[in-house]
Amino acid sequence: TQCQTNGAPAFQWMVQAPAQHIELLTGELKAIVKTAESGNERALSFCPNCATTIHGSNAKDADMYSLRLGGCRQREALEPKFQVWHRSAIPWASDLPAGSPIETQRPIAR
Repeated sequence: TQCQTNGAPAFQWMVQAPAQHIELLTGELKAIVKTAESGNERALSFCPNCATTIHGSNAKDADMYSLRLGGCRQREALEPKFQVWHRSAIPWASDLPAGSPIETQRPIAR
């Protein structure tokens, strides 16, 4: 779906926060505007230097932001409580095999 295409993940991890509690400390964000399933225009912002996604919001009169947590320093403390857009879930995502975890990236085969 749109979030999977935008960030290429199986999961988009976010927290909603009121706009009045959000402050950009440095720099400026770039944004693209897309039409959501509801027909509302959604602005998806990102860092123009590294392309890290920052948040999503209504394109006009945003009173809430969906903060993308991949680049958040506190992400370890923010445990997911529910899943939205489950109908769009990648089929294997809810039944991951136990397998052996890989702690770092594997060497590239040459």
